[in-house]
Amino acid sequence: MAEQTGLKQSSGTNQFLHSVEAVSRDTAWIAGDNGIILKTTNGGVNWIPQIAANSRRNYSIHFEDHNTGWVVGIFSNIQKTTNGGANWTLQNEIGRDLYSVYFTDHSTGWAVGDWGTIIKTTNGGLNWSEKISGSNYALRSVYFADNNTGWAAGNNRTILKTTNGGEDWVRMIDNSSLPLFSVHFVNDNIGWITGGGGAILMTTNGGSNWTQQFGGTTRTLFQLTSRIQTPAGLLDNPV
Repeated sequence: MAEQTGLKQSSGTNQFLHSVEAVSRDTAWIAGDNGIILKTTNGGVNWIPQIAANSRRNYSIHFEDHNTGWVVGIFSNIQKTTNGGANWTLQNEIGRDLYSVYFTDHSTGWAVGDWGTIIKTTNGGLNWSEKISGSNYALRSVYFADNNTGWAAGNNRTILKTTNGGEDWVRMIDNSSLPLFSVHFVNDNIGWITGGGGAILMTTNGGSNWTQQFGGTTRTLFQLTSRIQTPAGLLDNPV
């Protein structure tokens, strides 16, 4: 089999880019510093700036389909679009930085951030309620397999799991001493977490046990792609 290599593309900005989300081979969005939100409809050949609701740093972007999506970021920045990113509206704020957002449908979603913050919405982001995570460490990533089962990962080797939609969270045991930045599962049992120093952790039992894997790099891996189900670093040096 021929070796596959990544193709370097130009974003058209020199701002740091923190998160990418694709809904097809052609359509994707990127979010970053100073309110940057970029969209491509041709597989990344061209990236078009979109008009955000403010100029705050965006840490995470998530879309449910080609039209409906959310971004979260600094100072509890939560924005939503229902027209593919052409317009973004500001949603409720809680006064803390948010690093990751994930929805399982157009209504139910979660965001995580500083000081163990976990918030949940059941009406598409119109209202958010805070949940008790049991952690004071920053949570960098959240992922749900369905409306009940989800995981969050973050600083100080924090890995949390819920089986009741985020009402209660249990800390899992890992094998890493490095901060963790991204979590993704392909079903209720099999998942990965990536983090500092090139850390890649894998579980086959829903997070009860984690095995360290080796990706051939010591660079921080910030994001797991949900499209090809393998770990990848995200635009450390955007162009």
